[in-house]
Amino acid sequence: MRYISGLMIATILTGCAGSGPRTQDILTNERAVVAEQEQVSQFAVVPVSTRSAKMATEWLEKSQVRSFIQDVGASPVIIGRSDILEVSVVSTSEAGFIDLTNSTLSPISTTALPAQEVGSDGMISVPPLGRVRAEGQSPQAFERFLERRLGEVLIDPSVIVRIAERRSARVAILGAVVNPGTYSITQNNTHLVEILAEAGGPDGQSENLEISYSRDGQTGRTQLNRVYETPRYNIHVRHGDVISIEPPARRLTVLGAGGQNTTITYDVPSLSLAEALGLAGGLLNRRADKNGVFIYREISSQAATELGIDATTFGSGSVPAIFNIDLSSPQSLFAAKEFKMAEDDLIYIADSLNEEISAVFSVFTNFSPTPAEFVRDATIGTSN
Repeated sequence: MRYISGLMIATILTGCAGSGPRTQDILTNERAVVAEQEQVSQFAVVPVSTRSAKMATEWLEKSQVRSFIQDVGASPVIIGRSDILEVSVVSTSEAGFIDLTNSTLSPISTTALPAQEVGSDGMISVPPLGRVRAEGQSPQAFERFLERRLGEVLIDPSVIVRIAERRSARVAILGAVVNPGTYSITQNNTHLVEILAEAGGPDGQSENLEISYSRDGQTGRTQLNRVYETPRYNIHVRHGDVISIEPPARRLTVLGAGGQNTTITYDVPSLSLAEALGLAGGLLNRRADKNGVFIYREISSQAATELGIDATTFGSGSVPAIFNIDLSSPQSLFAAKEFKMAEDDLIYIADSLNEEISAVFSVFTNFSPTPAEFVRDATIGTSN
């Protein structure tokens, strides 16, 4: 019977028609040119306890702080093309100036020029000087320049320059704000909270929203409520910055012996390992190894050192880490609640040894009669 069973299995497996070529047909094909394999890199295994879960969560939050746009300070207000300028010239004279509106003499004469746009050539008109260059100067420097030039034809003139509309320095605010659009940076010390207030503030609860901040090809993200609560995030805004307020859309992947192999998208500020496993349907009874729940994540060398890993054995600045949690112990559930997931984490749930043994036996069960069937067949034969 063993010979017959083996022959049946071999025959059936040989005759199975798949939907395409088998693995070995591809890998060992004589026309296949296999690329040189990448050197296998090391990885670190970190047992998850309540302590290590807290440490990993703290380092995750620190990395999020570092990933946000750094505050490089205020940028000076410089006149640019398309800016709308208002220029007023004040002159003084002991002889006085005739005020035609009320037929009196006044020691001060104020002339307000019509508001005008800085042209594409960077210049504006200032009588009696004609066209003068305003682009590239601060309002204060432009005032001194005009005073020096007008002093050639006027007596001790004073000049006041005001940027009525600063079109050359704007910030775009998009997404979940009351009034999305572009906004001028009118002051050199304008902060993020102030520019968000000009847009009417967030259209929703700040703790449920995420801010994405882009500058010079770099983008940083964080929870919006941190901008209001922590001065570190209330950075100076600069020309060309793009700010987007949206509900978070983070993802992680769950593979293996879970309720389902899936990519989870979540829109909450933080998600624990326990919550992630719950969203994936938990662990499959009997199939899943409760000792074999693994979280794959890249961590910094400094974080690895604090977690007890010799980071000097890893060449790069980051360490490929596999966090392992044993869910067979009651206290491990506290660690699962404490362990916060990072975006793009991979959770793998290994099969239990019992499942692997059952899989082996299932092959023979599918093709071989059980002992009860042998007895039944023998009994039938005897009765006949």
